[in-house]
Parts: sequence; C-alpha cells; structure tokens
Amino acid sequence: MPAVIQELGLRGRPTLYKPEFCDQLIEQMAEGLSFMAAMARIGVSRQTGYSWVKQHEEFLEAFELGKGKRLLFLERRLLSARSHGVVTSLAPQHSVIECRRYLNRFAMYLGEPMIELTMLIHTKYNEYDSVIRPMEAYLEKKGVRFRKGTRVRDIETVNKGKETLATGLVYDDDSGRQRIELTRDDLVFFTNGSMVQKTTWGDNDTVVSYDRDTSDLGLFDVWKKLAARDPKFGRPEPFTSDIEGSGFYTWTATIKGPSKFIDYWSAKTGVTQPLIKNAFSTFKDASWVPTCFVYGKDYYRGQPADVNLMHGYL
Repeated sequence: MPAVIQELGLRGRPTLYKPEFCDQLIEQMAEGLSFMAAMARIGVSRQTGYSWVKQHEEFLEAFELGKGKRLLFLERRLLSARSHGVVTSLAPQHSVIECRRYLNRFAMYLGEPMIELTMLIHTKYNEYDSVIRPMEAYLEKKGVRFRKGTRVRDIETVNKGKETLATGLVYDDDSGRQRIELTRDDLVFFTNGSMVQKTTWGDNDTVVSYDRDTSDLGLFDVWKKLAARDPKFGRPEPFTSDIEGSGFYTWTATIKGPSKFIDYWSAKTGVTQPLIKNAFSTFKDASWVPTCFVYGKDYYRGQPADVNLMHGYL
C-alpha cells in the first residue's frame, strides 16, 4: 500500500504546457492582443500563463518578445490613425491612466474597425435597464437597503499603524446632517469622482446652463478631505482645477414616425441595424468637433416600434 500511495503522489497534476505555445503567444500578441487575451486564445487563464513565465525560460523569452511586438503593432496603428480620420476624445487635461486604459482596450482596432466600432459589445438595452435595475432588484431581494436622497459629506478615518480605518460616514438627507458609526467589520466602497458631477439640464425650450461653481463638488469634495488627511489617497486637484476642460455637452433626440432619417444614416455610414448604434460619426471639421450616433431599436424597455433615438456629445 505505501508503494501505491507514493506512485500516485509522484504523478501529480499533468502540466498543460507545450513548447509550441511560445510561438502562439508571440503570434497573438503581435496582433495587438494583451497577454490575458493571448492566453485565452491558447485556452488557459492568465494566472496559468504567468506561472509558465516563471517555470519555463523559453516561455519567458516569448513573453518579452510578444510585449515588444504588441507595442510595435499599437504604435504603428497610432501613427497611421490620422490617415484613417480617427479623432481621439482624450485631451491634455485628461488622466494618463484613462489614456492607458483606452490604448490597451482600443488601439489594436485603429483603422476601419475603429470607425464603425463594430468590435464593441453592447447590452440589449441601455446600461441602466440592462445592468443597474437588475442588480438593484437582486440586491434588494438579498436584504440590501438603498438610501436615496442622501449626500455623503465625509468619510471619517483614523490611521492605525500601516492601515487606515473608516470610522464614520457623514451625510445629509431631508432631516439634516447625519452620521453612521462604522466598525472594523464594515466595508466602505467609495466612488471618488463622477463625470456627471454638477450636471445641468436643458430641453427644446431651455438653453442648458454651464455650472462653474466649485463651492460644492460632491464626491470630489469627499475625496479632497481624504487626500488632505493622507497623501496616499491621491491628488484630486487635477480633476477639478480645469472646469472648462473637464466639462462636456451631451444630447439625445427622440425621432418618431417614419424611419427616413434612420435609413439615410445607415446608407451614409454603411452600418445597418442592429449595429447602427455603433455607427459613430465625428464631424472633425466643425469647430466643436461633435460626435453623434443612432441607437436604433430597443434602447429602452418597452420602446415603441416607431421610435428611434439619436445621441451626441461634444
């Protein structure tokens, strides 16, 4: 019996690694894929791939070469983007991290795929109806209570050694200033800013106003308080110091009746239903550089069959 146990123990779990994966990894990353996406193409997880990098010298070399070839691919796409009429929405005042995320996600598509954005995966309806509402309903069934009509003003913290503990939430509601005591067993998830902070609204009869008042910046003010107490919470100032550069306008038009305009848009962009909501068009010669696209059918639950929506921003 001991011999049998020893024999089974020596077998262990068979490795999935094959030397030919080296060439496959280089080939996939040379097409612009990230390491995680390349490993998915091979058929294993990113974690398995990193373990191979540590265990097999030839796979480590393939990994380094793949990174270089991926960088070459992305740089060539970026350099040729101008000839394809691609307009980037990133400006000097935007976050470097945001720029990096966009490059990692979309740079390999610069060119024709980027013009039509056919590589994007959309939810069936808008994100609120497809993601937020089902998630809210699920959490409510689990006993989660949502407190709406509140404004968090501060997250009280205390430093204990190398860790920072949240000790209280200070917020305002219809009753005035409130506070929730927190313990070590509580978890606080904080959104430290929002692209729609200080949003104002307009309609067909009302010109939208531009709110430049910085006396109450909501989430950003909470972030400022945290950063003032401890520099590890980052620097919120770059995100709030250029109101003109950070602001943007967005609009939605409801089109009822015959689909003449929708048919024209399809013919103009070469993208038809259901991909018409990918047909972004940027008017780069216009001084405001507006971008617009048509959502098509079923953007909202229960949307009438003769209603289409057009969205734009600048």
